[in-house]
Amino acid sequence: MDREMKLSIFAIATGAAIGIVIQSASADISGFGNLVGWQYNQSDAGSPATYDSGTDTLQITNTAGGEARSVFFGTPQSITAFTASFTYRVNYPGNPTTFGTALVLQNDPDGAMALGAGQGSLGYGGITKSVAISLELPGSRSGYYTNGALGGGSMVTTPVSISAGNPLDVTISYDGTFLHQSIVDTVTSAVFTKSYIAPDIASILGGSTAYVGFTASTNIPGFGSGANQYISNPHFAIPAPASLPLMGMVGFIASRRRR
Repeated sequence: MDREMKLSIFAIATGAAIGIVIQSASADISGFGNLVGWQYNQSDAGSPATYDSGTDTLQITNTAGGEARSVFFGTPQSITAFTASFTYRVNYPGNPTTFGTALVLQNDPDGAMALGAGQGSLGYGGITKSVAISLELPGSRSGYYTNGALGGGSMVTTPVSISAGNPLDVTISYDGTFLHQSIVDTVTSAVFTKSYIAPDIASILGGSTAYVGFTASTNIPGFGSGANQYISNPHFAIPAPASLPLMGMVGFIASRRRR
């Protein structure tokens, strides 16, 4: 077998390996999915958020009402590019009047103990150096917010109903320029998608790493009941750098082959 053919075969094999690496070039953060090393916070006196390891489910609010909650992974993560996913479900035992939850990335001075205001603030309002994607129950809406400021940025998630109570698979990915969101109703198969222009997340957060977690809130007692809000199968993945040396190798092989 001559040298040219050997190089061609090696380049093809290496290219195939690179394709495999690129396809799997992400890794879940250790401890994120099973909520090991998370900080639980609340400003209300109700029963705290609980985690059921058997079903991999976090119950972040319950029926007490007047709740403001947050849970953050205790180690800051790279946020220059990422994919976050989780399943959200709400259960109303009474009057379906409550507010919702949000995926939050933040570098607030309180770190993993950061907690915002309740009711319409989703437990997020007031958390500084932050970005959030909300799931708002009144009107089934979702929005992209920054620096703990809410209002005017949400839109109806038709054909998906956040408040219907069906399990919703939520995926949020960031490529350095756009923040992409999808919500899939696992019962009806309805899908909502939205992309936000977000080229400055690192500058908003004041760095390339941040605390990642969830916030949630319910109504105050007397203005409708609270709600059981559940978050299950949380994942957070960042691109793996392993493909870079292989990409350089292919470039070297190609240059050698042209000589």
